[in-house]
Amino acid sequence: ATAVQVVSGSGQTGTPGYRLGNEVVVRVTDPSGVPIPGETVTFTTTDAYAVPEPATVITDDDGIARTWWRLGAVIGTQRLLAQIGDLPSAQLTATGSSLAIRSMTSGFNFGYCIVDSDGILSCGGHPGFGAANPSARVVAPGTTRFTEVVSSCAVAESGRLWCFTRAADGSFATFNEVAGTYPALHGLTSGSSSTSGAYCGLSATGQGWCWGRNTGDNILDAPAASNTEIPPTAISTNQPFARIRLGFDTGCGLTAEGVAWCWARNDAARVGQPQPGASMRPTVVNSAVPFADLALDDLHSTVCAVAKQGGVWCWGQGWRFAEPAWVAPICLTPGALAGFG
Repeated sequence: ATAVQVVSGSGQTGTPGYRLGNEVVVRVTDPSGVPIPGETVTFTTTDAYAVPEPATVITDDDGIARTWWRLGAVIGTQRLLAQIGDLPSAQLTATGSSLAIRSMTSGFNFGYCIVDSDGILSCGGHPGFGAANPSARVVAPGTTRFTEVVSSCAVAESGRLWCFTRAADGSFATFNEVAGTYPALHGLTSGSSSTSGAYCGLSATGQGWCWGRNTGDNILDAPAASNTEIPPTAISTNQPFARIRLGFDTGCGLTAEGVAWCWARNDAARVGQPQPGASMRPTVVNSAVPFADLALDDLHSTVCAVAKQGGVWCWGQGWRFAEPAWVAPICLTPGALAGFG
């Protein structure tokens, strides 16, 4: 053998962490250009997390060796070398390029879903650098274009809601428009992992709308049986919100001025009121501090907020919080954070 020649597979563009769309193909020849079978070709790369799959290939009867190239973490040019012993290596290049994304969601068992710059909704497996290959991205059926996706619901460019489920092979098992009369929505949020299936969004005027599985009475401020499927329903307040957040059994809205309003269960003061109750209408949280954002935990009965001027404020009762629960928001000093549950 005197030469390793690139046949195909160089010059591709792909997403870091994923296989390129086409195999890498090289040929080994003798001085006369005759292909040589049975030679061992080693594929190597110095790009972080890049993986040739497989890294060692025996040439076939035509002197051909093939491998798949999973790109590493680099945005830009990446390189793969094909070599036999001490012979000069053949170099292939590819470009790692970020997806052009409008919206992305993740955290569930089938990986991630995105809405790309063309409004196409698709889902796929996590990259898992160096691990087994992720499932390929699958595109949602139909020609509807979308603006955002969260968990397993998306908003079409028309403002209508579409929700879906995924099959074990990664394909879309169901993909349906959410029935009902509701305005065009944006700013979607979903419940925590324990309440998957609960959603809220905002109208153009900031009115909150919620729908889905009412686990823990967290998506409506009126009593409803737990796990009841609720159609898109307006939150019973005229207070406009800039964003909404959902937790295990509580929902909160934040106004543009930074005032927090919360609703649903209040058995641990998560609504910011001392009276417990299975369900409550949206109630303003008693705080003179304006907030920039909210976070509701999964199980520990706590709402926390980042103040506009900095600092973290919490109320409710967490796993390690002593009685009584914090009705009014309390600023967590570094000392308090050490025991934060």
